Amino acid sequence: MVILANQNKNNELVDELSKFLFSKLNEKNMGITKFRTQKAIFQIKMELGENHPLFEYLPYYWYYFGPFSNYVADSYYFYNDLNSQKITDLTLNQKEEFKVIYEYFSELEEIVENLLKNQNYFYKQLHKDIYKYYAPSKCMYSFKFEIFDIADKYRLIEDNKGDSLIDTFFKCESKLPFDSYFTEFSDIFSNFTTKLDLINEENGLSKHWDILREPIKKLWCTFAEGLRVQFKDKVYENMNEQWDLEFNKSIGILNSYIAKAEELIIGDYSNSETSFNEYTNSQKRILDSTIGNYLKSE
Repeated sequence: MVILANQNKNNELVDELSKFLFSKLNEKNMGITKFRTQKAIFQIKMELGENHPLFEYLPYYWYYFGPFSNYVADSYYFYNDLNSQKITDLTLNQKEEFKVIYEYFSELEEIVENLLKNQNYFYKQLHKDIYKYYAPSKCMYSFKFEIFDIADKYRLIEDNKGDSLIDTFFKCESKLPFDSYFTEFSDIFSNFTTKLDLINEENGLSKHWDILREPIKKLWCTFAEGLRVQFKDKVYENMNEQWDLEFNKSIGILNSYIAKAEELIIGDYSNSETSFNEYTNSQKRILDSTIGNYLKSE
């Protein structure tokens, strides 16, 4: 398309789309945060589809809180630094202000309108559905919302929640990426899950929750740093070496987090008859389920 030949920087098209999104939000008296701007434009990108000429001009990578684009972040800060009246004025003559969009990409108006028509969904559910439908690994929805968020948001955990959390860990473990890049991380995740299960069997998960929260959160953050290396748009290829180094550094830090937690907890179990080499009840449940599903598929 002719318009793309004139757009020699990703941020020009991102700016145009961000400005259009903000003007539509302003029409509906809806506010938006940096986080939701990231998710809104990612959703627009995915609805346009891979064959759309704009797709590659909205570059993202997966990170701590889902898909992230530094170009979108720059646009958000730029337009929110402007006097709010300038954004308001954009709605007065949209056809002229957004000539590029209306002339070349008129389908964007319908996509944005549909995105904003259900405000409750936009603010409360959109980011979760992005994980559900677009996350590059099947483990990510439960890892983020049912493991990381629990550790991040809750200072205490009830005794009766332990079994459910451990089951989620095991289910998540079974869905971790199989490629060699995540092998070391997967081993750490598996070993840590086994130890959490042992602690839970001794009714110690809630007792030691303040110690366990940090390594659980670091587990997700380390995984996300690996995702950034493996799942990104082409424009970020030049970051491969740096991001790979940071991921490997985080693996070492994660090990130290877990080792410190074990050091603080281990005294309570020094006389326990439970062996790290035995299957616990929850491991048996997961094992039975896994083998059963495998046999059914044969």
